[in-house]
Amino acid sequence: MQLQQFSNNILPTKSNISILAGHIVQDVIEGFEDPLKVVVVLEGIKSICEEARKGITSYVIEELDKYQDQQVARLDAKIEPFQSGIKYDFSRDVIWQRISDKIKPLQEELKAREAFLKSLKKMTIETDPDSGETFEVYPPGKTSTSSFKIILAK
Repeated sequence: MQLQQFSNNILPTKSNISILAGHIVQDVIEGFEDPLKVVVVLEGIKSICEEARKGITSYVIEELDKYQDQQVARLDAKIEPFQSGIKYDFSRDVIWQRISDKIKPLQEELKAREAFLKSLKKMTIETDPDSGETFEVYPPGKTSTSSFKIILAK
């Protein structure tokens, strides 16, 4: 099995992962590897890992249950159970509901204002309906990060 070979040769420690990642990056920097090909391969590996982890999660939890919430060590890593995605339902509290009801119209008003500001192409003059004061309204500042997406073939 491929995974067995990998784990026998390289322990998945933070330092080993960093070293391997560094080798991949260095190969791209030095021109030995095509960066586009490498990123597609890495995306494939990431998808394999995510899908495999999703597929074995219930088995991992079942195995951890045998250790009664104790930490378990494998391949120099520690595995322990924990609760994630905890959600609370406050809707049965009368005061919470009253506050929530007050906030909702303000959130809707804020979203509408944001949509209006995003639609502006240049500065405009507006009059405040409450005070009658006129003021300049500018489009919002916008920032973004250059990135890319990978669409793997089916």
